Amino acid sequence: MILSSASLLIIEDQPEICDLLELSLLNKVEKIYIAHSVTQACCLQSQFRFDIAIVDSCLPDGDPYPLVKELLTQQCKILLMSGNFELNKRLAQLPLPKIDKPFRLPTLIQSVEQAFQASTAEALKSAS
Repeated sequence: MILSSASLLIIEDQPEICDLLELSLLNKVEKIYIAHSVTQACCLQSQFRFDIAIVDSCLPDGDPYPLVKELLTQQCKILLMSGNFELNKRLAQLPLPKIDKPFRLPTLIQSVEQAFQASTAEALKSAS
């Protein structure tokens, strides 16, 4: 699997979804970090470098768009996740892989793999 040496950042405010993501991807990536808010994610992002991030498009402490833009500049691959992408149109318009909640585990794993293989260049250009 191509993700085996990757570090993953999960940015999701619902602990049960974080647990599900972590358990589903534990054997597929080397390191998993979890943030329940934009603030926590920014703190982690300032300390560590991530290969891929799964980002909920709606977080309780603000819009994750600036953080996504910063992660893209660091060549971090992004998978956007939402129960309703209409709530954050700026993120929804970025040419990034997306997964709708609720999701099935095989779909999640496939989406993470696709996101890891996707180019960040077009998304970064769109975010600028």
